[in-house]
Amino acid sequence: MSKTIKQLSEELDVSKTAIRKRFTDEFRAKYVQTTENGMILISENGCKLIAETMQTSATQFPQPTENPVSSEDQPLLTLLKEQLTIKDEQLNRKDMQISELQNQISELTAAIKTQAENIQTQQALTTGTIQLKLEQKKEDSNNQESSNKKKHWWQRKNNK
Repeated sequence: MSKTIKQLSEELDVSKTAIRKRFTDEFRAKYVQTTENGMILISENGCKLIAETMQTSATQFPQPTENPVSSEDQPLLTLLKEQLTIKDEQLNRKDMQISELQNQISELTAAIKTQAENIQTQQALTTGTIQLKLEQKKEDSNNQESSNKKKHWWQRKNNK
């Protein structure tokens, strides 16, 4: 019985493209028919032939079950494993160094913040002291002016 490409692909569990790749001009002439509505039908013998080619192509390239390492490659493989171990140790040391540096940066940042706060406090105190002195001078000068205004000119000379 004839089958479509889709039916055969589902039966063999392969893609429709994989089946179409098996179509040669000779295969088309012998085993393929096209219906009036454009459907491609593969004869029973053609289906068997495609099924056989699918099985042989699957067995031609078996999946490797074990790691094929020749005796010549064994020393190289051992050397590479040793180098990987050394690199892993180096990376671990670098990670620890980075962690320590990050901790130092955190500590220094905290110390800088504290110093900045201390400087701001000192500036505020200094500013407050200067303002107090200026206010006292203003009060003194205001007091002196007010005392000078109340006295007559002959009285002002005696006070100085």
